[in-house]
Amino acid sequence: MDEYLKLDCFNCRVRCCLEQRVILSERDIDLLIEAGYKLEYFAVKKGRYYYLREYGGRCIFYDVDTGLCRIYKYRPLVCRLYPLVYQDGNVILDVENCPEASKIDEEMMWNAVPDLIELVYRLKMGYRKYRV
Repeated sequence: MDEYLKLDCFNCRVRCCLEQRVILSERDIDLLIEAGYKLEYFAVKKGRYYYLREYGGRCIFYDVDTGLCRIYKYRPLVCRLYPLVYQDGNVILDVENCPEASKIDEEMMWNAVPDLIELVYRLKMGYRKYRV
């Protein structure tokens, strides 16, 4: 995935990592396992999907001291696309929770379309390897 959503997230400490449920695709799970994490540590299954675990109302990988993501290199596709959010069949720009969202222009959104399609496809494919 290209890093075309160039936003100044460092030292933001707002709510994308604090009050969001991060859905995981099978590929996201694979990458985190390859990085050395156990599924039971980072994921919880709710209904049809796996989500990143939360601890104290924030993502388990959110570093409270630095305000940064401890798995930035391996972060899930949902995190890479944020503040573009796929919700109920629509793509929403989360201007309420992301102070950088106003910097996203039409070109950036169009560039994100292939990854949004990939996200929907991956979620529709389900979890062949991680059935509960």
